[in-house]
Amino acid sequence: MPVLAIAFLVYVWHHVRDRTSPVAAIPATRAMAVAFGNSVQLGIPMATALFGEEGLAIHIPLVTTVRNTVLHPVLLPVLAGVVWHVLRIEIPDAVDEVLVLLSSAVVPLCLVLIGVSLAQYGVKGHLHGATLATIGKLFVLPAAVLLVARFGFGLTGLSLAVLVMMAALPVGTNALLFAQRYGVLEAEATAAIVASTFGFVLTAGLWLAELGLT
Repeated sequence: MPVLAIAFLVYVWHHVRDRTSPVAAIPATRAMAVAFGNSVQLGIPMATALFGEEGLAIHIPLVTTVRNTVLHPVLLPVLAGVVWHVLRIEIPDAVDEVLVLLSSAVVPLCLVLIGVSLAQYGVKGHLHGATLATIGKLFVLPAAVLLVARFGFGLTGLSLAVLVMMAALPVGTNALLFAQRYGVLEAEATAAIVASTFGFVLTAGLWLAELGLT
């Protein structure tokens, strides 16, 4: 509920501010940057490290709630791994070592590719928009989720922590994919991803402290 509400408000705000623009994808891209976090490449390892398998069991269903998301090329292997785990099928040691090696490279490789995109598009003239998206994603969205989940639905403990930390994740690559799809704000989306990822290093500790987990 807070994610949809904030995405809608961001969309309307940018749409009203720039009535002269005929491109509806521009406010939609900015709304996407604030609402969608890096819940897979960064979120899954973070949930595992902070909350273990119990927290991951809450995090994964939040990511895979709709059919189009389930069929995402990144999430499909995750779901396959979950099914494999449920069936309790042993993975041969040699295969397991290769999978562990590949998994350790996912996050840094994604960040390198985003950096390449940043070098291609540049950030001149887009820092203001990227800064607003970063503030919205790292502060406004998790604060809204915390308030609604805690006082609206009475959630506490692990469930509340997983929800808030998922909302506090930096801008996800979906924002850049959306921008590239419609050919708008590619530089701003890329800059927002990079800025919010660096900012998350600091803000993650603040949200963990707020949740009493530090």
